[in-house]
Amino acid sequence: MPSYDGLIGSQILDEGKTPAQWVKILAERGVIISERTLREKANEFGAYYRLGRTMLITSSTGSYTMPTTSISMGNPYAKLNQNS
Repeated sequence: MPSYDGLIGSQILDEGKTPAQWVKILAERGVIISERTLREKANEFGAYYRLGRTMLITSSTGSYTMPTTSISMGNPYAKLNQNS
């Protein structure tokens, strides 16, 4: 098992963030996703850790969740096509 030299020696506790924290980080990068959707996708793929009732997602578990999550912005041309 590889060693981990983090703050307290646990990658999950050192790097894990709640879905609310990830939503803020992603929003800063232009990705809009709700906390609820992120939680649902993490549950669906088992890409999270639990500490009591707290859900923690690390960047490594998030990589399983994010690429497989399809965020539909809708068809931006749908209204244009309807009026044509």
